[in-house]
Amino acid sequence: MGVDSNEELLAIARAQQPSVAFQCQDIRHLNLAEQDFALITAHMVFQCFGNDDLATTLRSIRDHMAVGGTLFFIATHPIRELTNLAAYLQRRWINVISPWGTDLPNYHRPVSDYVNCLIGTGFHIETMEELTVPESAKRADAEQYEKYAQLGAVRLAIKARKY
Repeated sequence: MGVDSNEELLAIARAQQPSVAFQCQDIRHLNLAEQDFALITAHMVFQCFGNDDLATTLRSIRDHMAVGGTLFFIATHPIRELTNLAAYLQRRWINVISPWGTDLPNYHRPVSDYVNCLIGTGFHIETMEELTVPESAKRADAEQYEKYAQLGAVRLAIKARKY
């Protein structure tokens, strides 16, 4: 089962994965017939929500999970979005340029906000990793690799369970 709020992206997903069922829904307010998923993943989604909407989204996801179910997500690491490290603890909307050149609003929050929001919505964090740019990316685009490798962490990966 796949969910996205953008029908154009869902059309691409359906073409690439015809055996998967996809629904156009807002993840903040899921309404799926199935309520007991053992695994839910989200890739590069949660930075699109402010903290209140993040909490709403996590509760919505939790409501559709089986007890003991796993939530695994990857988000842009907050440090990657900054040009001034003194702004790390500021919570605010920023615009980022996607790899395909689109200007996207992202909510900058410190890592602790992800942790506290997960705990506050009833999840138990099992692991958290701050991911760097893999060395293999250097072959694809050495200039971009050097730019992001200097930042250290570029992605945040968290695995949490519903208990």
